[in-house]
Amino acid sequence: MSSQTQSRGKLVLVVGPSGAGKDTLMERALTDYACTQHVILTRRVITRPADAGGEDHQAMDESDFDDSLAAGEFLIHWDAHGLRYALRADIRNEIDQGRTVLANVSRKVIGAIVELGLPVAVIEVTASREVRARRLSMRGRETAGDILARLKTLDWQAPAGIAHYRIDNGADLTSGVERFLVTLASACGGDTPIRHLPIDTGPRLIGFLSLRHPLRDAIQALSAPRVEINILGRPLVLEVQWVDDDHWLPSDAIGLSRGTLARLGLIAGMPLQLQPAPPPAGSVALRRKLRGYSLNEEEFFRVVHDIADNRFDEASTGAFLASLANHLDDTEIIELTRARARIAQTLHWNRPMVVDKHSMGGLPGSRITLIVIPIVAAHGLTIPKASSRAITSPAGTADTMALFADVELGPDDVRRVVNGANGCIVWNGRLSHTPFDDMTNAIVRPLDLDSARMSVASILSKKLAAGVTHLVVDLPTGPQAKLQTLDKAEELKQLMESVGAALGMQVLARITDGTQPVGKGIGPNLEARDVLQVLDNAPDAPRDLRDKALDFAGALLDWAPDIAPGQGRARAEALLAGGHARAQFERIVDLQGRRQPPAAPGAFWADIEAQRSGRIRHVDIWRLNSIARLTGAPGDSLAGLDLAVRKGDDVRSGQPLYRLFTSTQHALERVVAFARAGNAFEIAEEP
Repeated sequence: MSSQTQSRGKLVLVVGPSGAGKDTLMERALTDYACTQHVILTRRVITRPADAGGEDHQAMDESDFDDSLAAGEFLIHWDAHGLRYALRADIRNEIDQGRTVLANVSRKVIGAIVELGLPVAVIEVTASREVRARRLSMRGRETAGDILARLKTLDWQAPAGIAHYRIDNGADLTSGVERFLVTLASACGGDTPIRHLPIDTGPRLIGFLSLRHPLRDAIQALSAPRVEINILGRPLVLEVQWVDDDHWLPSDAIGLSRGTLARLGLIAGMPLQLQPAPPPAGSVALRRKLRGYSLNEEEFFRVVHDIADNRFDEASTGAFLASLANHLDDTEIIELTRARARIAQTLHWNRPMVVDKHSMGGLPGSRITLIVIPIVAAHGLTIPKASSRAITSPAGTADTMALFADVELGPDDVRRVVNGANGCIVWNGRLSHTPFDDMTNAIVRPLDLDSARMSVASILSKKLAAGVTHLVVDLPTGPQAKLQTLDKAEELKQLMESVGAALGMQVLARITDGTQPVGKGIGPNLEARDVLQVLDNAPDAPRDLRDKALDFAGALLDWAPDIAPGQGRARAEALLAGGHARAQFERIVDLQGRRQPPAAPGAFWADIEAQRSGRIRHVDIWRLNSIARLTGAPGDSLAGLDLAVRKGDDVRSGQPLYRLFTSTQHALERVVAFARAGNAFEIAEEP
């Protein structure tokens, strides 16, 4: 299926006896594997209370069920086990739009569904009687008599002419989910199996094909050899490399590296649809931009969508990004922001106000998000926070939060957490981060094209897709920060706020000190300690971290309709001092999935001392980042460094400036040598 044509999707009916684990397989497949992002698990309508446990269903009483049936709102309906079930008629629209729709149905209605003329396949999930009995007993929803009734075998024969697959789900869950995914891909027309190749291709999306592959001549005729694969309704283009060894790669398969498998959320053995890649739909718009023309939202969307799908070669993508860095007017920023929001995961909250905070980053420490979100959520505002992991720094917000709770949540779990605690702190990789971000990061960073104007479109598009209505942005400014001068910071502040207003979003950008770290710890574990000290109102909590967190929480609370203008900071202080923020943080952690409390930092440590007495007049935050990363952070969450002084402090020769923590003696020796070779603190001699 090409990006230029829309093929019809498929309705995959999942059947099997009670206790076979159908719902668990489907939910885990859609939650844990990115390749299912275009697959929809339809919620059945059931005349069972919403809080009765089991599958996520739409509860409906008998009267409402009859009304919906009479109004033609159901595609199909049936009775089973004393309950009434139905699938909604809007499934047709999803299938017509090329979606794969999963539906758990009774085997007795399959014939009637086939007669509706929809493209249908059936996956039958089975398990032994003993396994089913154990699962039914564990879910605690039926009596012993009900369980015996559900264990009765139903003689059933799939209708003639329909694709029918059977899998056994009696083993461990991971194996069952993988078998389900392989079967689902086959049911959706996949015919080219994936082989894992023991090779590292880095960030490039490369598919390896045999020189004897049937499509070789057609692919080599393209200006740039590329193939389009279809992953359960999600088309994506791969660069092609050729293999001349049938023992390494059969002629009918496609080889992918472990990194590519992980990035696309695929597993070896899944069959894909494959064809020579058609020309990118956005090629005309891309050429227009390279010639200096301005683009509108639809033109930007075509180009951005094609880049996200890997349809352009690296040279074309690089040229497009360079043109954005150098020639992007204010109107185009708005159009580009809207276009980028359309390829991100969209969240709808049905609430009048959804707030958020964002930082341009670049400062070591500064882990205020883990303090701001629980303060704001404790007041009652909705604040769903999706944060990044570290790329070039010793820790990101998601790295630090991951020490407390699961951060790899999908949209449904994010809604569940926010509905229960008003806020969340999760990794953006399964939400706002897109393949377009991956492609641009791989090109933008080496070429140093990360212009402020491009950043505005990137940041605000994610907030727009996340349903944010009010946003506070932190703009750290200093000689080594991303914003090096006040003039640049002021320009970005005005641009952020004006573009936000054009998008219907209220944005407040705050220029802050970017000349030194915020907090004491640098590295996930040490930053987590600082956060807890602030939330616990500990006497030795980092004052600068506390003050900055209260400033930003106060700015968000100033928008609350029940707080008088200018009183947000005072309300934030009260929520923190009264323990409400700490309690809300614990609730968020519980809902996201609590992990063991952060352990003590690395067992091996050493102090880096001042080489002379004087006053600290400059902190080299780049070097501090490098030193902290050399300890092993963020990969080693226990590694990092702990600051003992700040800019402006008077120090004596031999006084500790910071303490290094590592998990091995070898790592400690290496980082100590590096730190002492060129310290990160500039000390002015005493007069």
